[in-house]
Amino acid sequence: MTLLCNIRKNNCRCIKGQLASFASIKFGNNLEPSNLLIVASCLQTRGKLLIEEIGDPCDGKEPFKTIELYFQYVDPNDYPKCLQISEKHGLIYLITQHSYLHICDIQSATCIYISKLTDANMIAAVLDSSTQGILTSDNYGQVLSVSLDTNEVIPYIVNKLQNPTLAKKLAFRWNLSGAEELFVEEFTRLFHSGEYLEAAKMAVSAPKGILRTSETIQKLQQFIPKSTTALAFYFNTLLSQGRLNCYESLALSKRLIQTGKTKILEDWLKQDKLEYSEELADVIKPVNLLTALSIYLTVNAPQKAMECFLKIEKDTLAQYDDKVLTLCYSNGLFESLASYLMRRCSLELWTKVLSHENEWRQQLISQLLAVIHVRQNETDEVTITIKALVAANLSTEVISIIEKLITENLAYAENESLQNLLILTAMKVRHSRLMHFVTTLQSYNFIDIAAIAIRNRFQAEAFTILKKVEDKTAAILVLIKNEPSLSYAYQFAEFCQTPAVWSMLGNAQLESHMINEAIDSYIKAKDSSMYNKVIAKAHGPGSHQHLQRYMRMAELNTFDSLRTNFLNGLNTSIDKNQWSK
Repeated sequence: MTLLCNIRKNNCRCIKGQLASFASIKFGNNLEPSNLLIVASCLQTRGKLLIEEIGDPCDGKEPFKTIELYFQYVDPNDYPKCLQISEKHGLIYLITQHSYLHICDIQSATCIYISKLTDANMIAAVLDSSTQGILTSDNYGQVLSVSLDTNEVIPYIVNKLQNPTLAKKLAFRWNLSGAEELFVEEFTRLFHSGEYLEAAKMAVSAPKGILRTSETIQKLQQFIPKSTTALAFYFNTLLSQGRLNCYESLALSKRLIQTGKTKILEDWLKQDKLEYSEELADVIKPVNLLTALSIYLTVNAPQKAMECFLKIEKDTLAQYDDKVLTLCYSNGLFESLASYLMRRCSLELWTKVLSHENEWRQQLISQLLAVIHVRQNETDEVTITIKALVAANLSTEVISIIEKLITENLAYAENESLQNLLILTAMKVRHSRLMHFVTTLQSYNFIDIAAIAIRNRFQAEAFTILKKVEDKTAAILVLIKNEPSLSYAYQFAEFCQTPAVWSMLGNAQLESHMINEAIDSYIKAKDSSMYNKVIAKAHGPGSHQHLQRYMRMAELNTFDSLRTNFLNGLNTSIDKNQWSK
């Protein structure tokens, strides 16, 4: 017998039974659990489980109906020995003296499993809190662990017990898989019968989220009257319970964006109610670039994240530099990084990434030419990039980039600064291309570049440059000032064959005590203006013959000058006489 006493009411009653246990289990939609008494008793050829609620139910709580569950003993001499309750699963574990295990579901009052554990007699059993099963011991000294196989219990009830109704209830209550087809069939039945709200409830509550799929959402969106609240109920219920999955998040976001409710969408995102996915970011990107960027970064979609970085306003890009560098380095997005760096227009950032301490430096440099080709119309970006490369002593890259810009883009074809930089850089690292550049390019500073070329012993290139100069006297002056031997200056005078150039060469030769050469130059220039200096310096060996030639040229020049003046005066006199008549 079991004596049950109510201290608050000060009364007692006797209940026939060998074993008893208490349990606190929540049923249905009740907010509070029910306090139950479970009593196991032995009848003549069978056992009995009495399950009843004790105490008064709370307000609004549906009372539990007393249940009497009978089961047959395999051995007529058997009787209940151990009784344990799993409150989590709502199961009764009853073991008999002869070690027969009976597992019963309290809510449905159904015995779902019977099996003999051992040939020995059972001594005791306790609840195993780690598995919500039981630990038993027998008179052989064995300790056994018994627990629910959550992967197999629902299929067992469906196939072995042939009880699909119980399988659905337990799968729902325990959130277990194994009855997927049953829930799908029930959802389909409700949907086709027009019970859309009930179908939505089924989709929300089905275990393991088996109905929370894109197919379900598509049905709720497309095949039910818009006046129904099924879809709203579906989303609102799930949002109140927790987080939407990727399919639901995508569908809700599309719906909110289409209806202009982006503020609500932002609120759900801030509350972490939507599951991030690359597809979700794709949908949000047109209306909120920064939010899409955050999602891309979270779901590890680096390429699309970089696309966002490259569209963000330049004045807000500060703050992302380190994140961008990490993202690109770890995912090998060096082309995207090059685009970002160009767009940033920050010499400080360029200095950082082009430092020899940066292990990814070379991979970045290898992508620059292609990226600059794409962004070549952004002149400010190109200018800053080239400055950064020059500062980093990346001369080879500078040459390749500028040459491509000049030859392929009209905007740069006549850019004097770029052409100057290209030639000067070639003087440092690409001697073999220098003559090609000075010959084909037409917009660089001829005089300055030629002077630098001579000082760096590129006389042939300087000579080629100066041939392009329209002011030949200015051109030969560069050779005279920068080339002591005056050999290229002589060649240039031969090329020009103009008196002024020969005169300047003659002056330079005279100052360098190259008397005979100076006389030759003056003769070719027909310039006798420096005769005092020539006579004064023409004392060296062999100079006498040259001096005679110079004097004959000077006499002829003087005669020609007098003759010209005489004729001019005669013509003027004739003209006056004609007018006087």
